[in-house]
Amino acid sequence: MDFFLVGVLLWLLIVAYCLLFTWGLIKSNWKILLLSGIIILVPAMIFSTADGLVKLLFVLPLIAFSLSYYFYKRTKRE
Repeated sequence: MDFFLVGVLLWLLIVAYCLLFTWGLIKSNWKILLLSGIIILVPAMIFSTADGLVKLLFVLPLIAFSLSYYFYKRTKRE
């Protein structure tokens, strides 16, 4: 039962990341993108220990953090 709950938690975090990431891109809000990057960190670290192309999942938080930084700098200039 413990592995089932961990799996459900990981999938909930991934779904929350997808929703927040798309909402952050639509709204161009750096805070939402930062939150989505923080949310996907734990699943990315867990899945990066696997073999194969699943290690590329660790790129997702980097994308979210870099877009968050870009939107932060863009709003700071205005």
